Amino acid sequence: MSSTQDTGNHGAMSQLRAAVINHLPDSVLLNVATGGVLLFVTGWLLDVGFNEGVWAAIFAAWGIGLMLAGVGSYGAIWWRR
Repeated sequence: MSSTQDTGNHGAMSQLRAAVINHLPDSVLLNVATGGVLLFVTGWLLDVGFNEGVWAAIFAAWGIGLMLAGVGSYGAIWWRR
């Protein structure tokens, strides 16, 4: 009976994260969602760092829209397959 742990046994979240990262270069929709995340973060930085409220709201709205469109479309296609 061994008391060592199997280091190759990863949790479900790390497997999910690895699966998404492996599909990222091949998927246009996941790249759209990644662009949405970048726009949202840019909007947040504009609001916090430079106090540019209007541009921060525009960037955040576009970022959320792109995230929802990318992840939603990717999920719908994945579900249909």
